Amino acid sequence: MKSEKGQALVEFALSVTALVFLLLGIIDFGRVFFVYLTMDNAGRETARAVSIGKVKTDIDIQNYAVNSFNKNTGPLNISPLTVGDVIPGGTRTSGQEFELQISYNVTFLTPLIGQIWGENRPIKNTTTMRVE
Repeated sequence: MKSEKGQALVEFALSVTALVFLLLGIIDFGRVFFVYLTMDNAGRETARAVSIGKVKTDIDIQNYAVNSFNKNTGPLNISPLTVGDVIPGGTRTSGQEFELQISYNVTFLTPLIGQIWGENRPIKNTTTMRVE
């Protein structure tokens, strides 16, 4: 009969590699989900502020969205949020639809997931609300 002393070590190495990638994938998914929920909350909070007339100019809207996002992320070191289009720009009248588009570039901990997802593929969120 042959010696099987190294078999357990090889099986352990293969299974630990798969488990580490699975664990890092779960962490990456959690980070992406957290960022998406925080973006959604910041978009809704900003759209509500615009809707009630608290924030009026496009620059103030962008600053409000970024500050709301940063406030909700807490002490995490997260790269800045990108505020895209504010539709319509300029003066908004009562009953008009307001749309805010925001995006965030995610960096992944797991290289394999980063290659599959794409490194420069942002998460996007669009919030629409009626001006009161």
